Amino acid sequence: MHGLSIKSHTKGVFDWEAAVSRYDYGKDILRAPATTGGRITDMAGTGWHNLNLRGTWRPTGSGAGAQVIDFGYQQDAYHLRTLVSSTADWLFSAVLPLNAEKRSPGAPLILRTLEERA
Repeated sequence: MHGLSIKSHTKGVFDWEAAVSRYDYGKDILRAPATTGGRITDMAGTGWHNLNLRGTWRPTGSGAGAQVIDFGYQQDAYHLRTLVSSTADWLFSAVLPLNAEKRSPGAPLILRTLEERA
């Protein structure tokens, strides 16, 4: 998880703020036994990121009765990648390439092969 927030707080004519964060499951594998064999759930690549930009404009300066205008932009995106595989050997079997992926609108589609994930 990474996050950064910076801002100005001058109380002058213009102040601003920028905040970004990113959370990513680098590796997340769950292995579980089943009636026949087992199941492997791989959520590698799941995560989200946020961007928040904000500005405050005080055209008449600060003080009692001063006009203040706030404006900003925010973006949130997520990637949900889940691969559930049935396997005869749930303890030591390799994880197969992704076969199911959901993503937020506008997010790039990324498919990885078994060799790229190692």
